[in-house]
Amino acid sequence: SFLPWILYYAVLTLRGIRQSWLFFAVSLAALALTHNITLILAFPILVIFAACEWLKIKVVDQDWHWQRVLHLVGGGLLAIALSAFYLFPAFSEKGFTQVDDYILDYYFNYQLHFLYIRQFFNHTWQFGGSGWGPNDDISFGLGIGQLLALGLTSILSAIYVFKEIRRKSLARLIHYKWTWLFVAATICLIIPLLMTLEKTISIWKMVPLLKYA
Repeated sequence: SFLPWILYYAVLTLRGIRQSWLFFAVSLAALALTHNITLILAFPILVIFAACEWLKIKVVDQDWHWQRVLHLVGGGLLAIALSAFYLFPAFSEKGFTQVDDYILDYYFNYQLHFLYIRQFFNHTWQFGGSGWGPNDDISFGLGIGQLLALGLTSILSAIYVFKEIRRKSLARLIHYKWTWLFVAATICLIIPLLMTLEKTISIWKMVPLLKYA
């Protein structure tokens, strides 16, 4: 439940709204204290949204100050400070626990749970678990409603882009504020889906912390 607040106050901080960096820090610290695995998964999403918002403000609004980036970074550092009593021992002292024996044993090894693209469109639920291969007894379907919404949004966006190209109005398309939100949302959709596929196993191996997620 803290994820929307983190994104919201990150955007407000980049827009120069006073005190937003403080609420951003508190929201981020709250997420760290409640579920550090979600923090790991949410970090790339936060970076993508912040980068797209930064580009929108710089290109569209042309109202940019580097202090806002410093405020955002400062909010992140404050969040680490507020949750340090939990985060630092959780990561630095996990060698004294049995977490690796339980989380990284045979069944929970992430290499056994990569998906196939066709599983995104399979909504058959057999009330079982996940395993190696495409025949899991659990559904990884994206949802009929979500797929319909995605298809409709993609079609409407393609029509709008095509019209702007025909009018030779690419500049207006770039300066349209919703373009940046659509780009951010698209990237944040594609990257997590790609990370569920075995093609990205090299990335998983490069970031050892991901194995806990």
